[in-house]
Amino acid sequence: MADFLTARGIEPEDLEAGYRRHHDGLDPEPMDWAARLAARRPAGPDHALAPALADFLAVLRSPDCHAGRLLVRMGLPVAALRRGILVEARRADARAEADEDAGPAEVPESDDGAGGPGRDAGTPEPRAARGAAPPDGPTGPPGGDAEPVVPDDLPPIHGRDGVLDRLADAASRVRPRPVLLEGAPGSGRSLVAAHLARVLDVPVLLRKATVYDDEDDLEDDVAQAAELGAVLVLDDLDRALSETPPPWFPALVRAFGRTDVALVVVGASDLRGRIGALLPGLRDVFDVVTLPPLVGADLERAVAVGGAAILDGHGLAYAEGCGPADVVELAGRFLGGRAMPGRALDVLDLACARAARRGRRTLGRDTLVAVVAERSGLPHERVAARDDRTLLDLERHLARRVVGHEAAVATIASLIRRNRAGFAGHRPVATVLLLGPSGVGKTEIAKALAAVLYDGDGALLRLDMSEYAEPHAVARIVGAPPGYVGYEQGGVLTDPLLARPHRVVLLDEIEKAHRDVHQLLLQVFDDGRLSDGKGRRVDFSEAVVVLTSNLGSALLHEDPACPAEHVLAEAARAFPVELWNRIEAPLVLRPLARPELVEICKRLARRASDALFRSRGIRFSLSAAACEALVDAAGDDPSLGARPLRHLLARHVETKVAAAILAGTLPPGSQVLVDHDGRTFRLC
Repeated sequence: MADFLTARGIEPEDLEAGYRRHHDGLDPEPMDWAARLAARRPAGPDHALAPALADFLAVLRSPDCHAGRLLVRMGLPVAALRRGILVEARRADARAEADEDAGPAEVPESDDGAGGPGRDAGTPEPRAARGAAPPDGPTGPPGGDAEPVVPDDLPPIHGRDGVLDRLADAASRVRPRPVLLEGAPGSGRSLVAAHLARVLDVPVLLRKATVYDDEDDLEDDVAQAAELGAVLVLDDLDRALSETPPPWFPALVRAFGRTDVALVVVGASDLRGRIGALLPGLRDVFDVVTLPPLVGADLERAVAVGGAAILDGHGLAYAEGCGPADVVELAGRFLGGRAMPGRALDVLDLACARAARRGRRTLGRDTLVAVVAERSGLPHERVAARDDRTLLDLERHLARRVVGHEAAVATIASLIRRNRAGFAGHRPVATVLLLGPSGVGKTEIAKALAAVLYDGDGALLRLDMSEYAEPHAVARIVGAPPGYVGYEQGGVLTDPLLARPHRVVLLDEIEKAHRDVHQLLLQVFDDGRLSDGKGRRVDFSEAVVVLTSNLGSALLHEDPACPAEHVLAEAARAFPVELWNRIEAPLVLRPLARPELVEICKRLARRASDALFRSRGIRFSLSAAACEALVDAAGDDPSLGARPLRHLLARHVETKVAAAILAGTLPPGSQVLVDHDGRTFRLC
């Protein structure tokens, strides 16, 4: 330790004098300073540093402890001392590995930036001196001790040779520009960056941007990359940047301007926007390499290659009739979130964990289906592709919740069957516009579709489009772009679809939305995709889109038998022509007749009785006279439809049942009939 300091012009006595001079003026150390020091020592029990140098390195990495602050107050070159210790460690590693190979290794020496011996700047480190590091980055703390990636230890990769060639070309310039590897989370961007070590003849240092605490740590890694002539890969930069720059951002900006370091940053497609928001002008300095999505046979092969390690780790093999194609199909069709192949590999890992936990030796399709059904919130039969009978009887299933409108329900069911059979392409499963007065069942049809197709009202995403009547409403729907207020909140339409692509999207009162919102929906109806404010592609191909509107209702009020063509012509004038032509089925829902209102009244009473039974164990039912009385009280105003029935049932029936329950006359297990004697409702 004394020799190390003396070689850099620092006498141990000077440290002792500085301690006596500055110690009493320092603030108390954090309570966990000892744990912080331990975490900043070199990782692993086999590091080559002497204990004193290892402890000193931990102090140099801990500016919040007393010793670290003393060194700063004394004006010592903290960053240079860190680099010097790391050079000593690499030199010791090289000697140790050379001894194992039965021959001394010559380690060239040069100025290490702190007055002592080290490696010539720009000279690659010998292969023997490289430590093994996992492809997702070194496990040790940041600050100049990044280990080069070793090609022999890299997991296999498939379908990315073209991207690797472009990335290697960009990183091998004589005067390199910072390179940006763009890819969605799950696309394999980190693995592609790590595979640079396989195609380049220089070391590749792979670091996570999320591990840096201050500028010194990042500058140490940049200096080490320059010293080794290495390519520094900074992964997950998008996860480290928010609306405010991190403390090490100035060091990153300085690194962008260096021409002696090949710097590759890895992040999502919105990374340039985030950097531009923090410092305008920086977004255009990059040499951008985009990671396209894998499709078809390449995707299946990538899942097969990446999944082999997952299967081996769980000690499993695919069962007969199950393979990578099943994993790709189920993950791609029923799950959202991460990009492929990461999404498929996540599903495979979860399914393998379940199979191994239950003592199985093979992974079957049934386990994959169970995991995907739970994660997607879909019925098991739907994921297992055994819901064909449900689709064939879709009208009957919808009629259990929807009263009347048989023609409209039949049209919607035929659309869904056609698209589910494979005719939809990338478009939504169905795009339907429901026209009619208030209270006729437009929203109820959307709820019934969510319950039948996606197993519950939780699959219904409802937006009141009257709230999006201004031009800036587009930012609320898809999310604000980087640098704008509300960027972190995401889009009210896009974020739920990313999390759960199998939904019924209900856009109420669509005619009240701004024309810019209408234009935004064109690509949803035509291509089934939409880009949000963060640059992510949102898939609508597994969603049912239901639009509702009261346009043309005045014609139906005047004449309930008005031809549907007149109502449709009235509605079409309120929409852009290109949007109207992309709606698959504009349907007219006519006012409800009295028999339909009576049936709705019975169903409302049945639902209320079921809820009461679940909470109190008590049931009630309505007599025919009570139903007729409620329908009479609701009136025949076609502009209200069935809406008054719910309130009348609560006011005249449920209140009487509730009073009897609280009075103790209806104990649990009771069943009561509510009748009407011509003047009032009474319990029988």
